[in-house]
Amino acid sequence: MVWQCKTYVNEGKVTCDAKSVNEQILHSAFVRLFNPMYENKKEFIKTLKGNIESILLSKVEQKPLLDIEGQMQQLKSDLKELVNLKLRNQIDEIVYDEETK
Repeated sequence: MVWQCKTYVNEGKVTCDAKSVNEQILHSAFVRLFNPMYENKKEFIKTLKGNIESILLSKVEQKPLLDIEGQMQQLKSDLKELVNLKLRNQIDEIVYDEETK
């Protein structure tokens, strides 16, 4: 059995010139890479978690997230007040519709 590129199978050699890979060769390569990770899985997981945290922290600063969460809470509060005004018939229908948008 061999593994082939999906693009090659579906669209032909013109779109993908990748060669097929014998499944036994692919299996052997996977085992050679996986075994060292498995034998030292605690250290591997520790490194992986550290890398994930590092990437997440470098891409997203905490302050903007806190600002967004604060804005969301304010919007929820405003919407709740609008609904209460509507329920008490203390707001015009047109104003209510505009404000909820």
